[in-house]
Amino acid sequence: MTDNGQIGYIITGHTGGIGKELASLVLHRGHKVIGIARSNLKEQNQSYDHPQLSELHCDFSRVEGNMLSHEQLEVIQEALIDCSEIVYILNAGQNQGPDCTVVEMLDTVVNLINVNAIAQLKLLNELLMHRANMIDKCIFIGSYLTFLSSSQASIGYVLSKNILQELTLRYQERSSSLRLQTIVLGGVYTPMNRQEEIDKNPMRRWLGKLFRLSPEQAARSIIRASELNSPIKFVPALPAVPVSALYHGRIFLRSLFHFFRR
Repeated sequence: MTDNGQIGYIITGHTGGIGKELASLVLHRGHKVIGIARSNLKEQNQSYDHPQLSELHCDFSRVEGNMLSHEQLEVIQEALIDCSEIVYILNAGQNQGPDCTVVEMLDTVVNLINVNAIAQLKLLNELLMHRANMIDKCIFIGSYLTFLSSSQASIGYVLSKNILQELTLRYQERSSSLRLQTIVLGGVYTPMNRQEEIDKNPMRRWLGKLFRLSPEQAARSIIRASELNSPIKFVPALPAVPVSALYHGRIFLRSLFHFFRR
């Protein structure tokens, strides 16, 4: 790598929502982007041409086999070889509505954990195996929904975000050249968050007006937070303390209830 100040970003889910705004923002700042889309790039019209952008397709729902081919890994290495730093932003994700039967619920949990966490960690591992120290920093996009009881998020979505957040915290105990960070976002105006569910609840509607971000605001916040060393960053930061306190208090009370229950 060189020391020219140009950063290479590998962004999953770059064709829509937060990912698209992230790619647009860093390209505007003169950096390079490898965009990795879950959908087939030939079947959708959300990608765009830019000399500093390379786009690849990766099926994150696949359980077996490699996430990317050797040729695709070579494309990434060649495109980013002159960058002073390479940042992998694990952004692509899925969320689904309320689950019905037990079988449907468990199937959804498995699928969402795979798409939102396991498959993207497999991709990170492939990048590091292809070339040692290829990635300098890995950023997980977390969610405040992991601290709240919400009809917006299915169990699989919450668990997958919890996996990445817990990995970030426990990873800090190890000495490694790879840095991990989780950026916990409040609600963002994207189709994944299902605005109609928020509108049904007056309290959520009020909180949404205070703390909800546009994709553009979320992208700017993510880049600012990524320049810091803290392993966990909350965006916005103001609700973090009360929400975390309520979350851990609820767990403690539930534990007591089940401890004394016969």
